[in-house]
Amino acid sequence: RIQNVKTCWAEYLKSLDLLLSYLKLSADDELVFEVPDDFAAVPTLKKVAIENLRPVRSRKLRVESAEDQLNDLESRNKPTLNLVARYGATGLEEKSSDSFNDVTAASYPKTYVGLKFLYNFGANALDEEIINKRFSYKLEGVQYQQQIMEIRDKEMSAERNVEARFHVAQSAIKQKELRTKAIQELT
Repeated sequence: RIQNVKTCWAEYLKSLDLLLSYLKLSADDELVFEVPDDFAAVPTLKKVAIENLRPVRSRKLRVESAEDQLNDLESRNKPTLNLVARYGATGLEEKSSDSFNDVTAASYPKTYVGLKFLYNFGANALDEEIINKRFSYKLEGVQYQQQIMEIRDKEMSAERNVEARFHVAQSAIKQKELRTKAIQELT
């Protein structure tokens, strides 16, 4: 108990020195603090949705980005079938004006229509990338959930700390009243 009083007194003197330097007062000036008999109760704060906090939204965007990267890699591993068509015209004359007329008149057209099938056979490197992206997606999800839990824990801890300090302050006031009463009875 004595150690606690000494620690509080040292903190008080340190805070007083800081206050004097902030207010640009000399050490000889006397400060009088008004301490009210009662102080306000602990205010009830409105709850803020944790999901709306900037760090949580940022982490959620990381999770969504990892999911998009995973989906992109998985879609690359699937076969693709494309319809390909091409049309062009060529001018074969010696003079440029005659050649240009052939192109605009479509005298020698080139057309192409076909199907393009693409499949990566034996692309083990792509499979390894998918495994890597899947794990990074899961890791981001776990970190997102962990961050939400940490913020909730910090919030609850801060609330408990405020409540505890409020009760300590009430206890100190009650203790002062009892000591004053005891001194008055003795005198």
